[in-house]
Amino acid sequence: MFAKYGLPEQKMNLNFTQSVRGTRDNLSVIDGRKYIDDMKMECGSKGRFVVSQCLEMSDNRPGGESAVHQHRCIGDQGGHPDLIAWEVAEKLNAL
Repeated sequence: MFAKYGLPEQKMNLNFTQSVRGTRDNLSVIDGRKYIDDMKMECGSKGRFVVSQCLEMSDNRPGGESAVHQHRCIGDQGGHPDLIAWEVAEKLNAL
């Protein structure tokens, strides 16, 4: 999950993975926000199923809308979800 409100679930999954590490070696947790923080880029858009303007959190929005709860976009050049997909592929290949 890319949303910040998913952090408690991520921590719970990480704790579970660490607790069974002695009996299971094929579990992994991927931080869905890691690349957002690394790239220092995250934008939001009202358009969920259409191509629309994607603005950074610091951009001024008409009407003072907040991007916090808007759809996370990657744009036509890709973005952090692509990096996460590569991480998933690498972890699966390592099994």
